[in-house]
Amino acid sequence: GLHDLKQGDAFALFQLFSATTPATIREALGVTFDHWQDAQEIPIGKGQQWVMEHQGHITGWLRLVPKGVSYEGEMMVHPDHPDLLPALLRMALTQTGIGRWLVPDYQGRLARHLEDSGFHKLAKYTMHIKTVAAPVTRPGMAPVEA
Repeated sequence: GLHDLKQGDAFALFQLFSATTPATIREALGVTFDHWQDAQEIPIGKGQQWVMEHQGHITGWLRLVPKGVSYEGEMMVHPDHPDLLPALLRMALTQTGIGRWLVPDYQGRLARHLEDSGFHKLAKYTMHIKTVAAPVTRPGMAPVEA
């Protein structure tokens, strides 16, 4: 069922991100839970957020962040539950104000549904990411007293 995002939902949200995001994007934005959390442009706790759960797994996520007289929207829907997309979008579109949505290229279904609901593509942005190799210390053994 649908409920507000809880603090304990963060890892399940990462699992949804992993299921909905192409591997090349995941490599840049977070292969691990910690990397993904660090890469969030808007902290997870910001704005109004809802999740849809099915059999103990998060299958859909919607975030609306108020920005003055407007709001910014984001959404993820598990590929095995495509029917959630229009339902979550209908819920989001009850918000008043100017809606701006951040829609990655790989979320073509969301873009089409937004356009069908009267939204227009206004701008496109590119995220540049540089990975930096970090030295790994050599693991070793040390005696310990028990």
